[in-house]
Amino acid sequence: MDTSHCFHHTKPFLLLSLPTELVIRIISFLHCADDISACLRSCRKLRDVVTDSQLLQYLLRTTFAGVHDTLTSGLTIPERTKVLQRWEDAWRDPAIQTPAQCFFGPATVPALNYATHDDYLIALREGPSPGYSFLDLRTSLPLQDALWTEVNVHTSAAGCTFTFAIEEHDLVIAIACQTPQDDTVSLELLPLSFSSGSPHPLASNAVIRLEVSSSEAKVASSKVKWKAEVVGDYVLLLLQTPASEYVYLVSWMDGKASMLRESVSGRYAPGFVMVSRNIVAFVCMERRVIELCGVFPGSQHAAPSIKTLCCLDLPALKPGERMFSASCHGEHIPVHDYTQHDATSTRPAPRLPFRTSPEDALVEFVLGVEIVSPHFVYGPISLTTSRPALREIARSTTPGATVPWAAWGPVCAQVSLLMAGTKHRVFGSRWATTSFRTIGVRDFNAYRVGAAGGNGVVRSTVIPSGGVFGEEVVSRQPFLQTKRTRLACDDFLADSERLLAFSSLGGDDPQRSVQIDLHVFG
Repeated sequence: MDTSHCFHHTKPFLLLSLPTELVIRIISFLHCADDISACLRSCRKLRDVVTDSQLLQYLLRTTFAGVHDTLTSGLTIPERTKVLQRWEDAWRDPAIQTPAQCFFGPATVPALNYATHDDYLIALREGPSPGYSFLDLRTSLPLQDALWTEVNVHTSAAGCTFTFAIEEHDLVIAIACQTPQDDTVSLELLPLSFSSGSPHPLASNAVIRLEVSSSEAKVASSKVKWKAEVVGDYVLLLLQTPASEYVYLVSWMDGKASMLRESVSGRYAPGFVMVSRNIVAFVCMERRVIELCGVFPGSQHAAPSIKTLCCLDLPALKPGERMFSASCHGEHIPVHDYTQHDATSTRPAPRLPFRTSPEDALVEFVLGVEIVSPHFVYGPISLTTSRPALREIARSTTPGATVPWAAWGPVCAQVSLLMAGTKHRVFGSRWATTSFRTIGVRDFNAYRVGAAGGNGVVRSTVIPSGGVFGEEVVSRQPFLQTKRTRLACDDFLADSERLLAFSSLGGDDPQRSVQIDLHVFG
């Protein structure tokens, strides 16, 4: 039957013919600020709709601020706008004086080994009697009155470490190395429920074992290194023995493990950082490059695989120098809407209606460089860049190509020379450092840099040649530098809304071995 006549006289769909409230609703589903801004430039009617809508103006502000709001809490749009402005003002001038609260770490974890995930403060025990203790920072109780929840991990293996995916699955993966037998290295992965420490109900195997052969007989457990990150239903794992390195993709639900890559030991630094849910960044030691790789979980017709997308040159060193260490740091990327609060949960909702977007956050590569002869070790070198910048480089570069430092580094990265002992953290679009009992924060968010009008903005930095680098290293990524504020502590953690300062007190009282000062922003 010929139905072409049905379309001859159909009127075109006109967006502007809809009621204004519906037009606003449609535009609000645009996830990119550039798309909403394009509506401003398209015609007078859409310009007036966007300009006069408190909702669309707020969504533009959140996008420019690098945060995401699912609009699920009970605050009105004007109230949300005020909270966002107060939060930005607090971080622009972080007057850290008296902490909002002061409390103590658990007696079972005297060392400064803490992490934050999904508004939980977690104290890690990674040696003998492994486990962790956690405290919900959303609690309505004063933190000095709140009780730490202690979880013990039952394993005979050594060197237990943890990786978390609390937001998605209430999941923690405990990883430990069995004492090697003969030439076999055996790694145990235990998928656990974070809140209870019991075997995770979605995991079909309480213990997942990986075994690899080593050319070195009876290799010591201390010589086996690993780094893991939960990516949705999988765990990406880098396993390093004295002879070889392996990249695995492990399904923590059904226990299936796929070896994606095997190479000679020394190719990668211990660790990696996720750039997106399917792109990972390694540091190649000998080549002195950042290697961006695509990770493909596979399907019914294709096995899981990993593919090098491109490599990024690091700044050139002087003759006689070598890079002897490197580490990678970045926030965990959840696989669902990380700002959505479960209405059925008994846990209090987040204090702020918005969260920073981990996919848009900074990542940091910390490099260790030494002079071979006469031996001399420089202070750490920090290289910060953003996940969107790395994704764009991976997308626009010829597959497998190496991008020279001059083509990407000056415009996408910030290189800083740090003093030994300096503590530093990336969180959202900010990078913080402590030295001489003070803290300073650099904000790389382009919107806030532009809104500052030059006040406190650093347009570029220069590290002269002749020190650690063979050539002058220029960084043209602008940032907003806050005034350094006094902060006396031994270590710190930070997220989008709070800063936690840790001080080791020593003494004979295990209940008061670590003091924690909580500073809240916004």
